[in-house]
Amino acid sequence: MANDGWLEGVHVKRMRTLPEVTSARGDFAEFFSREYARLARACLLLTGNTAEAEDLTQDALARVYARWHEVGSMDSPEGYLFRTALNLNRQGSGGSRSGPVTSEIRTGAGTSSM
Repeated sequence: MANDGWLEGVHVKRMRTLPEVTSARGDFAEFFSREYARLARACLLLTGNTAEAEDLTQDALARVYARWHEVGSMDSPEGYLFRTALNLNRQGSGGSRSGPVTSEIRTGAGTSSM
């Protein structure tokens, strides 16, 4: 089939083979198992609400999974995950959310003398 010039300059992504896709899924499954609990705890500190923290954790992991072909090869996919969660929290709250940790810091409550 002749090209006739209509595809010149068009970048076509190479589709991944089944072994590549299977390997990427396995890599993400390992990443998920390693990072879920840590991210969920951090999200709880951000939101102050267990249900919101779970939603935020799942949303961040879903976003990272959608881009895993890029994120998986980064120097710090964990950093990308946590930054994604932080950005999602900011977008969802309009920057006005203050969880219990922030309130404790502002009022001085929850501090103990050592």
